[in-house]
Amino acid sequence: MDMYATRTSLKKYADSSSGANWIHGSQSNPIADIAQRTNTTTHFLEESEAIIDSRGNRMDDRVASELSEAVWGIIAKAFRYSDEHSAEIDKCKSLMDYFKEQVKEVTEDPSMQAVILEQAQMWGGFVGDPIERQSLKFFFLEECIEGGKYGLLQATVHD
Repeated sequence: MDMYATRTSLKKYADSSSGANWIHGSQSNPIADIAQRTNTTTHFLEESEAIIDSRGNRMDDRVASELSEAVWGIIAKAFRYSDEHSAEIDKCKSLMDYFKEQVKEVTEDPSMQAVILEQAQMWGGFVGDPIERQSLKFFFLEECIEGGKYGLLQATVHD
């Protein structure tokens, strides 16, 4: 979970001046329900996104969409593979190791492979550990709970 200090309209229900600003799962989730009732702005990851490259330039929307699709496709495949083969996977095999294997199936272009691997690093921000240290053996445990959505709370600062 991402632990940034936030202040939101949820403050009236609980002190949210520090702590998580992510909502995992959108169905039967009391925090998501409170956010909706209090008109707290949320953003869902399925919405379009802007990707800034390593030189600080915004990627073309089409390229960003293809890149995002490739990265999330490998992540989805890793969840399935981890879930189905956890007993046989070496605990030292990382999510990055899996990405390095799978990226070759996505594209033969070495520069695009490098961009996909660079973008894959963002997953570490979701779970708080770099993907080089995340064990593929236990990766299935990170899968999103029911509802299939990760929500990001919009921080609102009050004086």
